[in-house]
Amino acid sequence: MARKSAQADKIKQYIASVETRLAKATGKTMAQWVRVAKKCPHIRPADRLRWLRSEYGLPLSHAGIVLGRAFGLAALETKRPAGGVDQLFSGKFLAQRPVFEAVVAWSARLGSGTTKIRRGYVGLHRLKQYAAVKPSRRGLLLGLALKKYPKSSALREVKALGGCERIRRALVLEKPKDFDKNAKALLRQAYSEA
Repeated sequence: MARKSAQADKIKQYIASVETRLAKATGKTMAQWVRVAKKCPHIRPADRLRWLRSEYGLPLSHAGIVLGRAFGLAALETKRPAGGVDQLFSGKFLAQRPVFEAVVAWSARLGSGTTKIRRGYVGLHRLKQYAAVKPSRRGLLLGLALKKYPKSSALREVKALGGCERIRRALVLEKPKDFDKNAKALLRQAYSEA
């Protein structure tokens, strides 16, 4: 129970810090941004996020918090894609399922966090998204949100994997053994920075 309370406190602190940075960066208070958001011509959460980002240049996390304040956090939830993980890892991506399960099982041991199944990928979240897992033709992509990426030929450049602008590099894991101690260390680092 104390762990959930501590996590809730961290989330509140994170949101408060984003709101402070938002006001400093844009010159608009949260109340002003809420009024802007309520004028959005779109209904779907994803469309509202895109609108705030394209019309006002807000980063994804800032736009999400503005929309959460304007419409409530429930308004940001999207329906889980039909079939979930089974659909994601079917057909030509079926062989990547054991790698995915190894990554998710190991990430659960890092501490509190959530796994969110999205259309085309699975996001790993703590206070914010720290990684994304996505099947690809080359192998399972393990995208990492790190403040500074180490020099490594194993890390490939990606663009906003999993809808997260902070994920700029990914590991390609073809087999469960590819999720080695180096991959685990990078995932642990991403988790600790989230």
